[in-house]
Amino acid sequence: MSETKPQIILTSVVMIVFLFIMIFQPTVKPEKEIIVKQPVINIDDLASAIAEKIEVQVIDVNKIIEKTAMPELLKYTSDYDLLIKIVYLEAKDQSLDGKTEVVKAILNRVESDSFPNTIREVVLEKGQFQPAYLLGGVELQEKYVPEIKSAIEKSFETESESLFFVNPDIADPDAYYWMKTNLKYIKTIEDHEFYGY
Repeated sequence: MSETKPQIILTSVVMIVFLFIMIFQPTVKPEKEIIVKQPVINIDDLASAIAEKIEVQVIDVNKIIEKTAMPELLKYTSDYDLLIKIVYLEAKDQSLDGKTEVVKAILNRVESDSFPNTIREVVLEKGQFQPAYLLGGVELQEKYVPEIKSAIEKSFETESESLFFVNPDIADPDAYYWMKTNLKYIKTIEDHEFYGY
């Protein structure tokens, strides 16, 4: 089907008008000219900079604890709640006596000149309590909480020199050897051996 002469003329006029509008369209200038400078990025330099920042390493629990020694979620947690959580993580499956001795070791540290003087600082001191990095997200199983609270109460009536405790079955061999050769053995309660100065 061929176009008629009037259709060709109409199409040509429409195209000319369209081109005229496109070419001579008035531009609106902003009141203030804004110049955005884009940095020129050399891909090789960027790759080198990233490579320098990335380190491949074996996961070390103590490094995790260092990086999370003051988890944001703990900022508003009371010392009492923090004590409940660390005892839960360290000794929830131990007897009342085992839990009490763990509490006593923590409280003895608070009283000692060799350690920080608050429960929070003792528990979050880097490299001291391996499960500390879990404190921010721990969800307590309620069945353990009453006995942990009883252990805290009982610890105030208990005499002990414990400052350290270790589960030899899961401890780092070097740390365990250091404890056995440099600290005073106090007692063993179930899975934990307790030490002091």
